Amino acid sequence: MNDDLQFINVYSALIAAVPELYPLVAAKLNKYYDLANEAPAEYPVFEDVVKPLVRKCLENTADRQLAIRLFQFLERMATSSDSGVVTLLRIAILEWLAFDAASYDAAQKYMGPTTAEYVKLDRRDFQRRGILPA
Repeated sequence: MNDDLQFINVYSALIAAVPELYPLVAAKLNKYYDLANEAPAEYPVFEDVVKPLVRKCLENTADRQLAIRLFQFLERMATSSDSGVVTLLRIAILEWLAFDAASYDAAQKYMGPTTAEYVKLDRRDFQRRGILPA
């Protein structure tokens, strides 16, 4: 079975991997999308639903199993051959982790190697450009 995520199916793969996200997506995005008939756009799902849930998991150690499953999915995204999937991940989730030192520190134990490398690259780039303190 090919486990390579493609941009066209990243939302359905996310919901399959973390089904408890669906009610959160519905609550946040139902006024913009007819979720019974269409999938929401990927960026609002990841920026407005996934990122806040990742933040909550990192702040609350009771959500450890959910954090593990979320970061396993993020690692699948990081290793995708589809640049659209990787760009979605980097913009919607990893840039925030690169900027937020406390969240970055908490996330390190959950990140896979490719996800961690992308965050390190972003942090170095932000430091080089003077956006993030060295």
